[in-house]
Amino acid sequence: MPDEEIPQRIGFVSDRVYEPSLMLRWWRAFWGSAPKAGVRFSGHALGSHSGFPRFTGPVRTTLITAPTVDVARLQADFSRQMNEAVEKAVAASDVRHEQRTSELLTAASRRFDAQREADLKKGCADLGLDGKVGAARFSRG
Repeated sequence: MPDEEIPQRIGFVSDRVYEPSLMLRWWRAFWGSAPKAGVRFSGHALGSHSGFPRFTGPVRTTLITAPTVDVARLQADFSRQMNEAVEKAVAASDVRHEQRTSELLTAASRRFDAQREADLKKGCADLGLDGKVGAARFSRG
C-alpha cells in the first residue's frame, strides 16, 4: 500500500457556526485568566469595603450585664442530685446482687439435695435395704 498524505480539513464559509457565542466569548474574555479575575475581585473588595464606613450611622453599643449566679445554691443542688443518683444506683446494684445470691443458693440447694438422694440410694443399696424404705427412713422431715 503506497504512503498517502493524510487529508487536511477544508475550511468552509459556514464555519462561523462553530465559533463560540457572543456571550461565551464575553465570559471567557472577562474571566479568562486567573490574574484578570484576581484583579477584578480585589478591586471589588477594595471598593465595597472602603466605602462601607461612610454610609453607616454611629454605632450604638449597649452594656449587657451578666446575670448573677448563686454559686452556693448551684453547688448544693448539684450535690443533692449527685447523691440521689448514687443512692439509686447503689439500691439497684443491691437488688441485683440479692437476686443473684438467691439464685445461686437455690441452685446449690438443689445440687446438694440431689447428691444427698443419690448418696442415700447408694447407701441403702450397699446395706441391702429397700430403696424406698431406706430413703424414707433417712430422709428429712
